[in-house]
Amino acid sequence: MNNNTRLNLANYLCKRFYCQPTGRELSCILDLPSSSNNLSALVEWINKLYYQERGNDLLWWENRLQRQLESKGYQL
Repeated sequence: MNNNTRLNLANYLCKRFYCQPTGRELSCILDLPSSSNNLSALVEWINKLYYQERGNDLLWWENRLQRQLESKGYQL
């Protein structure tokens, strides 16, 4: 998955989960404090998971993010 695809996927997930790309809540929820905003947190999160599990389906990514958020106690 190239960088442009990861960025597009992060934008999609922001919209799907009603997050502002410039917000910072996902940086905290995903335990990525070095990320400057939700978009960069999602890109970093995608990079980690992609290299570990090679997910490439939109539904797979949505489910993974939903499970991650719910594991932190956030109801969607």
